[in-house]
Amino acid sequence: MNSYLTIENGVLTECDKNASGNIIIPDEVVSIGDYAFWNCSSLTSIHIPSSVTSIGDRAFGGCSSLTSVTVSPDNHVYDSRDNCNAIIESVSNKLIAGCKTTIIPDSVTEIGAGAFGRCEYLEAIAIPSSVITIGNSAFYGCSSLTSVIIPEGVREIGKQAFHFCLALRTVMIPSSVIWIGYAALFDTPSLVSLTVSPDNQVYDSRDNCNALIESASNKLIVGCQTTVIPESVTEIGAEAFIGIKSLTSIYIPAAVRVIGRAAFFWCPSLTSINVSPDNQVYDSRDNCNALIESASNMLIVGCQTTVIPESVTEIGAKAFIGIKSLTSIYIPAAVRVIGQDAFYRCSSLTSITVSPDNQVYDSRDNCNALIESASNKLIVGCQTTVIPESVTEIDESAWEMWKSLESIRFPDTITGIEQCLQCCTSLTHVSLPISLIEGRYDNPMRHNEIPTLRSIEIRL
Repeated sequence: MNSYLTIENGVLTECDKNASGNIIIPDEVVSIGDYAFWNCSSLTSIHIPSSVTSIGDRAFGGCSSLTSVTVSPDNHVYDSRDNCNAIIESVSNKLIAGCKTTIIPDSVTEIGAGAFGRCEYLEAIAIPSSVITIGNSAFYGCSSLTSVIIPEGVREIGKQAFHFCLALRTVMIPSSVIWIGYAALFDTPSLVSLTVSPDNQVYDSRDNCNALIESASNKLIVGCQTTVIPESVTEIGAEAFIGIKSLTSIYIPAAVRVIGRAAFFWCPSLTSINVSPDNQVYDSRDNCNALIESASNMLIVGCQTTVIPESVTEIGAKAFIGIKSLTSIYIPAAVRVIGQDAFYRCSSLTSITVSPDNQVYDSRDNCNALIESASNKLIVGCQTTVIPESVTEIDESAWEMWKSLESIRFPDTITGIEQCLQCCTSLTHVSLPISLIEGRYDNPMRHNEIPTLRSIEIRL
């Protein structure tokens, strides 16, 4: 198996991703580089010899099939005490690499950065009371981990510590925790129970809200699918609910004054968005099922049942991102600005219409597309779009809407295609003017990137 290893002057810099089974690192190795075994997902066993005195950052990240991790008993820097199936820094008692069969010894005081990163088959882990710090990305991408009990004694939970733990359902924060890093619990769509010890002096989950709140600031920093935002919350943090696929409804209380960036992005099951009528900053006027900044008339979050009010003047960037069940859009006359990727990944859209009184956008010729009137640039399309002859350019973000398209005709007026058609995964036929080939685009079709394509018509 050593043929899979790249070793230069005693430094193991890389393991071939095709390596599988057992890896025995030779005695000539004194250092293992950063990410050296990254995503070697077929490795099952690794042995660290006595010669190794340095192991780099996330050296074994993504080795998801590992079941045996051992260190030579003659190594003076690292150990795998108590047959724990992990690598531990002997002096600091920091666990730097674990696997799905790891049992964390009672003597470990820190779980290092990325120690279990992308350990996809780790289903459960017992963290002993000796642990004080859970490092950055310690359990990042442990997609099978369903629950974690963080014991009393833990003081710090690092950034992205449990990020992308897709199966994680319950988390309890003990009274000893005084710092939780950014995104520590983001993208945990299965989370249904998020509680904080009532004795914690920094964080709380008041009113049985199933959310993590900074007590002093009244800022909700992490929510889940069962969260009820308390009336005392004044701020919803950036990305607090991002990627919660089962979240169906939002109610914003009167006291909320700030909603952070991307707080409700990628929540595809949302059907109900309501704001307290006493809120002075946000509203959901006309029962629109959307979140609107009252002063600016900007719609910042929409859902599959949103009806954009006539008074809205701006649709914010990514306002409807990932709402896969959204089937139709109507843009009222007052809308003057539509932010970048406002309708990105709305893959079920079949109807796009714009008020004939809108002075900035149109959907000319019943095209089922959103066009910037002045530039003749198509910025949003859907699976039923017919590109009008007057369109001169197609925005790169429009292609994402066309995964179901089987045939497309580019009019002679087209002068620019900002992104090729590799997103159109069902495309079988394309018709385009020769100018798109003879002009500044050497090959806009990239035929080899569209495996379903059977025919291309080039018009003279």
